[in-house]
Amino acid sequence: MTYFAGVWGFKAYERLDKLQNRAIRSFLGVGKFTPIPGMTDEMAWIPVSIRNHCQMIKLWCRIVNMHSERLPSRIYAWDCSFSRNHKDTWYNNIKSIMNESGLDTLFNSKCTDGLSTKFISNFAKDMLMQRYQITWEKAVEAMPKLRTYRDLNTTYSVQPYLKSGISRHERSSVARLRCGVFPLEIEKGRYRGVPDDRRLCKVCRTGSVEDEKHFLLHCPTYSLQRNRMFMDCQQRYNCNFDNMSDMDKLKFLLSAGVKIVSKFITNISDIRTQTLMRKK
Repeated sequence: MTYFAGVWGFKAYERLDKLQNRAIRSFLGVGKFTPIPGMTDEMAWIPVSIRNHCQMIKLWCRIVNMHSERLPSRIYAWDCSFSRNHKDTWYNNIKSIMNESGLDTLFNSKCTDGLSTKFISNFAKDMLMQRYQITWEKAVEAMPKLRTYRDLNTTYSVQPYLKSGISRHERSSVARLRCGVFPLEIEKGRYRGVPDDRRLCKVCRTGSVEDEKHFLLHCPTYSLQRNRMFMDCQQRYNCNFDNMSDMDKLKFLLSAGVKIVSKFITNISDIRTQTLMRKK
């Protein structure tokens, strides 16, 4: 997607973003209504626009290191002169990117100052990602679906469960719970206009709101499976759940990347589906 992006990569292209998001959805096993800020953070892929901007910076490094008589260098010099009276030029675009990346002094020097292209590109990527993370945090805060996600994750980074070798079915269950799109009543009630406090669990009928915390930690229907999972984790990973708050338990279940936990989530998901089908 970044082929020759050093030339054309300044503008944002919605189709490229959609293509990357489609790949993320496919890998995570989530649907099209999954909040983009949540699912993109799961993988922590660099946004297409930032990768393209880094390609432009790499091209700039190559050009300024060229002999002044080479054609790309001569074209760059002409574009610099042309840009004094025209805004939409490659020179002005790369200037804008490098200013945003904190490289304005380097740009004005018209040389790489002995720095490698890789170093300059990585520096720009880090600066642009810092700015992107601020935007990402605001987007997460603004989305009701990501109510649980806000408590689970505060940094834009690859989540451990994606590296743990769990099956696609298990990965999908964990990802949907984390991103707030697992078909619990707290989510389904949103589409029916049911108030939050009336989105009750139809599996145990204890009068509890069926959110992620109830489903994973409190629903009595899954007590046997839950207790067995806790015991296995305590034995294998020395986890003392008795001293954990509900939020700490939830973070462990949905963030630790422990295979025992992913199997537990898949197991109780299947039990929930079967129980609801019998009650119809």
